Amino acid sequence: AEGIPYALLKEYLKLGTGPQRGLLQVKDFLRAMIDFQQINLAAQQDYPFSEPLDLIFCRNVFIYFDKETRGRVLQHFHRCLVPGGLLCIGHSESLNPTCGQDGRWRLLRHTIYERLI
Repeated sequence: AEGIPYALLKEYLKLGTGPQRGLLQVKDFLRAMIDFQQINLAAQQDYPFSEPLDLIFCRNVFIYFDKETRGRVLQHFHRCLVPGGLLCIGHSESLNPTCGQDGRWRLLRHTIYERLI
């Protein structure tokens, strides 16, 4: 939660209890609007989302894929995100250095990419 303004923390997050003590959890009203799914990213078929997504967190995953698989996953993510949607990856990862040259992605911060077209 480092770097998140206190007002946002208070409005959208709560402290975990029991085994989740010391962790932050999304408040129930926000959780109801979030689609949490586990999928096989390396699968050849399209991903099973019914609506375009605003945000994808895919942290510390790309480091395990070869270049071809990373490219395929990025194509899937591009199709899944709305224009202006965000892709957040891990700090030890980077997308293909040329990925922004095709006009599809823009690097906003070290780990945050925006879908452009």
